[in-house]
Amino acid sequence: MERALAGYGAQARRADAGPRPADLADALVSLERSRREARKERRQGTTPASGGDLWTAGLDLVWDWLARR
Repeated sequence: MERALAGYGAQARRADAGPRPADLADALVSLERSRREARKERRQGTTPASGGDLWTAGLDLVWDWLARR
């Protein structure tokens, strides 16, 4: 039980510290890459019908970031 409480304490301290700069940088790079791909697809006329693929990719990025915290 003490280990569990210590683990919760460590997790709370990490949460208080906020996101790590490297994680934010990775997210920003991934978002920019997705935007460039979307622009390229629009220019080529091959956009996804609903835009769901881009939404799903963004959601996956956020989920991965939250899971690492």
